[in-house]
Amino acid sequence: MPYISTFPLPRKHWTMEGRLTLERLWNTNLKHGRNALPMDAFARNYGLSEARIKRELNRGFTGVLLKDKVHGGWIYPEYSAVLAQGVTSALQSNKGRRSMVTNKFADELVEDLKKGLSVASCLHRLEAKDWVNLPKQRTVYYHLKEGVIVLPKGKLRYRPRKAKKHHIPKRSKVLPGRTSIEERPQEINNRERMGDWEMDCIVSGRSGKGGLLVMIDRCSRYVLLRRLPSISQKAVHHALREMVREDAFPALKSVTTDNGTEFLDQKRLEKTLGVPVYYTHAYASYEKGTVEQTNGIIRFWWDKGTDFSRVNKQRIAFVQHLANSISRTVSLKGRTAYEAISALS
Repeated sequence: MPYISTFPLPRKHWTMEGRLTLERLWNTNLKHGRNALPMDAFARNYGLSEARIKRELNRGFTGVLLKDKVHGGWIYPEYSAVLAQGVTSALQSNKGRRSMVTNKFADELVEDLKKGLSVASCLHRLEAKDWVNLPKQRTVYYHLKEGVIVLPKGKLRYRPRKAKKHHIPKRSKVLPGRTSIEERPQEINNRERMGDWEMDCIVSGRSGKGGLLVMIDRCSRYVLLRRLPSISQKAVHHALREMVREDAFPALKSVTTDNGTEFLDQKRLEKTLGVPVYYTHAYASYEKGTVEQTNGIIRFWWDKGTDFSRVNKQRIAFVQHLANSISRTVSLKGRTAYEAISALS
């Protein structure tokens, strides 16, 4: 697959030894006077292109190229290898450093993007392999946006687009009988411990049934997924009981969710989980932004309109593994959820 590389193609560059040879041959040719070979014939005589010889001679001419008005043609000055080397050295000193976004790096990046991993995950993996001269994440995103790294056609998680200004709506009141997120302890808000979860559902398309229960730990970003036969309280409670029975939670101390009808019965949820449950304000999904962001990651593997009743458990477990294998640059400082759990345990 072709990529637009920021590196020049390999070429033969003039060395000081080659310039000294050219100086001897060219200045000897000029001594023949009117019988001297012109520039194009001189280049052909030594198996070089006229353009290459012309560029090099222009760097080291000790005089001005003049038009011969008497006999026609051109009057060529002598060539100096030292002068040409000085011009080349001055030009090279003005060059910036070579880009770290090479063709080899582009291959590695696109392969990871095809798997649904992020740019940060690719950089983290290559850093663990002691990759030399890795570009910054911001640099990689710039190359993707400008088309320097050509992405294959099809669905990729990365989609270059302009950032939109997000309007934060005014908070509404929490429905009566539910514990508001405002009552949540500060240690949960500050993500100081593992075991505080956010919960949400991804609904199947109109022609499908059921959906997906998504839970993520606020501290370690560890993700749990369960298939729901229907978006109902009964299906949610059954899935949660199974997760508790299977000991799927590394730690469980609280749950934060929204005001969906499937999470309506707070007392039953708290009885099933054995921990307090907090509810966000109505129309304030940003208050559980961790799980909302995770829903966007999961949507890479399942588009909107997916019928989750036709997705098998093995596929859901595989996607859960991939979601926990993604490096999170800001929240976990480049670590994955698996690595964060190991560090916190």
